Amino acid sequence: MRPFDAAQAADAVRRGKLRAVVTLPARFGEDAARALVSRAAQPVVGIRYDPSQAIALQVVQGLLAQHVMASVAGPALSVRLPYATTATPVQSSPEAKYNGYSHAFAGMGVQFILFMGIDVGVRLLTMRRMGLWQRMRAAPLSRAFLLASQAASGALIAAVLFAVIFAAGMLFFGVRVEGSAIGFFGLIVGFAAMTSTFGLFVAALGQTPQAPRGLAVQATLVMVKLGGAWVPAFVFPRWLQTFSLIVPTRWAVDGFDAVTWRGLGLDAAWRPVLVLCAFSLAFAAIATLRFTWDEK
Repeated sequence: MRPFDAAQAADAVRRGKLRAVVTLPARFGEDAARALVSRAAQPVVGIRYDPSQAIALQVVQGLLAQHVMASVAGPALSVRLPYATTATPVQSSPEAKYNGYSHAFAGMGVQFILFMGIDVGVRLLTMRRMGLWQRMRAAPLSRAFLLASQAASGALIAAVLFAVIFAAGMLFFGVRVEGSAIGFFGLIVGFAAMTSTFGLFVAALGQTPQAPRGLAVQATLVMVKLGGAWVPAFVFPRWLQTFSLIVPTRWAVDGFDAVTWRGLGLDAAWRPVLVLCAFSLAFAAIATLRFTWDEK
């Protein structure tokens, strides 16, 4: 625990950097001791918490009761807490309600689209086996241009599919983009590009259409799990939360959480978008250097 300015603390909870903050009123210790032994008014403790981590509220309330009773009451027993609490979820607006489907659709979309990326790579290898790459190389087009055209078509399909997934969530499950709409579409485009170039990367490492699928599926499942798509990343140990930042899925899921139910602005989306674009460029560069046009 550490002290915060009230506004800074609320913003940290809203951004998911803190699970909860406690605000103690002035003269809390004296007023709580007085309320313990008399009918004096109870001081009110404010608790602001992340609604996606509701269990944190119960933990904070328990710890607060333990420490206050130990400090104020000492060994004495009491059936009445010498204070009252107000618990306020920190969201995009006071009227907004937390919708767990927002995180679920982000995670489901990330997993589904990544598996589509594997199919992009397998399709490239199938085209090579059929000799289509040799025919296309007869045209005055560079290797980078041919691979880029495949990446662009895969990214377009992925972006449309991701938009359809979220549209279904908005239509049937009340998912809303409470934050930056520009950031939301930027995340869709960035993740779609990363997924498509991941497919190129898979193709560059495989020799036959069947060879890379099993390994790519396993790698995808690991990325999805570490990214918090199955369960929120906050349930991971602290070291694993830090380690999971090396996978693009973590940045994508956190970014979609930020611009949907958290209601954050473009400032919370641009960094995940840049990270996704960096992964996309890395995958594309490796694919361009390693992809072979003729099957060995």
